[in-house]
Amino acid sequence: MSSDDESSAKIPEDNVLSSNCKHVKSDVNVAFGPQNWYWARCGTRWRFVRSQLSDWADLGIHDAHWVAFKHDTGFLIGGEDEDGEVKVVHTWNNDFMVRAEHVDSFIESRDAYIKLHGWIWDRVKSDPEKLRDIAVSIGPKGSYFARSGSSSVTHALPKDLQTAIKESDSSPMTIALGIKGSWIVLWADGTRSWNLRFAYPSLASAGHLENSSNRTVFAALNPYMEDSYFVVAEDGACSYSTSLTDNVEGKQLHEITDTYMRMRAKRDGSSFNHSMRLNGVLKQVSITPKSSPQETRSEALMSMWRARARQDFVKQKDVAFVCSIAGGTGVLAKVAGMSTMRAVGLATSTGIGAALSMWFRGN
Repeated sequence: MSSDDESSAKIPEDNVLSSNCKHVKSDVNVAFGPQNWYWARCGTRWRFVRSQLSDWADLGIHDAHWVAFKHDTGFLIGGEDEDGEVKVVHTWNNDFMVRAEHVDSFIESRDAYIKLHGWIWDRVKSDPEKLRDIAVSIGPKGSYFARSGSSSVTHALPKDLQTAIKESDSSPMTIALGIKGSWIVLWADGTRSWNLRFAYPSLASAGHLENSSNRTVFAALNPYMEDSYFVVAEDGACSYSTSLTDNVEGKQLHEITDTYMRMRAKRDGSSFNHSMRLNGVLKQVSITPKSSPQETRSEALMSMWRARARQDFVKQKDVAFVCSIAGGTGVLAKVAGMSTMRAVGLATSTGIGAALSMWFRGN
């Protein structure tokens, strides 16, 4: 492993991965950018959101495998064109204005990014498999980590992270870099280390990183916004907290993660029952192997209701009220001569209607 970090704590050269690597490679990858930009890939589906003026169409990348945003100065992206040829693109934001007192650090970061691009290309060349194996993360103040196979390169990592890497008997497979010098490391031996510096309280309280039975296999911290993150468990469960300014983009992000988990549930026999926060709204996800391939409208409504009940926004008397209305409707329908199936359907729809009325009443 090489390092161009300025500190005297050097990371060992060529820290080779052992043949019994226990880290499970995830087919989910997410990167957060400035101004609520993001890129997400879940299985074979991916979505890239930068800005309306993005030059994405000019990059010639048909299938993107990873992206790293460079703090208002462009992005680094690896993928393949329509002919399957490898492309590693390094762009600049020509409209980015640098304050006079930040010129030296800007030049240093720019040179470091150029070196990062060259380092990745030297290892990837034209090999699509090596391209897909790249792990790269860019954090605040020009910090970054990149890995290709058993080699990695870093720049300006937080001091405690440098120490953790130096003292570990394992090799870092991926590193998430966040605000205030926060970080998460996923090691080759399957363990995790982290220091969230109280900047991501929702992630800290969720217990995802501590879970040893369903280990975290991918993690991304938003280096622009507190308490914004994305983690993936070994069974495919995607848990995240984001605050996207565009509701359409929020729905798109939920759609690709939800569809991915439904695919994993059907393929692996997994079941998911956890919460995620999107644009400040808590969603309670419940997916089983029998769930439909894509979220239905009724499932979306029920996920909101479950989340609201979980947050104690719905009082017990409200729940009792909904149940009594639904039950009463069913009894009356049966007395009126309806079949059992029709009575149950009417009771269910009436209960959902009552629940939604309380939902909107509380908003």
